[in-house]
Amino acid sequence: MAVASQVLQALSSPIPLAVDATTFVLPRTAVLRSSATNRSIQLSVDGGIEFFQPQYDASSGTLLAVSIISPVTTVRFNGASGDLWGIQ
Repeated sequence: MAVASQVLQALSSPIPLAVDATTFVLPRTAVLRSSATNRSIQLSVDGGIEFFQPQYDASSGTLLAVSIISPVTTVRFNGASGDLWGIQ
């Protein structure tokens, strides 16, 4: 699993990237800069067994953002290789 940071990082492949969120101090904002057709930010509360897609707080042709105000265990980013993601 990847580690969250304040700086946007590039996805290394189009395979979904899962980030461990068990140690997050809330609130946090998950951001994905992507124009891929399959782009999404998904959350899990059970260790990554099941994911749900939250309602985005911001959405445009190249940006998705969601505020995380309740405890989650995993954040998953779906996009294309080279897309930027971050949890701030």
